[in-house]
Amino acid sequence: MPNEINTQTHITRSGIHGGTRLMPIEFLNWFYFKAPREIIAIWGNYLTANLHYFSILLLLRTAFSPWHKDLEGYGRGFELARYARVAMMNGVSRGIGFIVRVSTILFGLAVETLILFAGLLFLVFWLALPFVVATILFISFRLIV
Repeated sequence: MPNEINTQTHITRSGIHGGTRLMPIEFLNWFYFKAPREIIAIWGNYLTANLHYFSILLLLRTAFSPWHKDLEGYGRGFELARYARVAMMNGVSRGIGFIVRVSTILFGLAVETLILFAGLLFLVFWLALPFVVATILFISFRLIV
């Protein structure tokens, strides 16, 4: 029957990566070396994305710029009252811009700190997980027996 499809799966003892005897070693290599590198890389991506999301570097460079570029012109000629009013309005616009930008920078840095601690907590949890599971299994078996 040459047209018949073989639906049986043959599992060999050698498997992939050189057999089942090396599986625990490969797992530990992945769990403690490869996966933490990936976790740290992903964690770094979150930290970088947060910096870009809040535009912290741009806000630092433009901290004293007017809010929404809202400036009034001084006009032609010199009138002290008009000059004082325009200077005050431009100063207020720069002050509002400074307050909003500094608030955004502080909030962005607070979120950055949360991401930093959450990533560190996750990494510690990841590395401790096999010991926690082994301890729970050991205590469970002791309670059963």
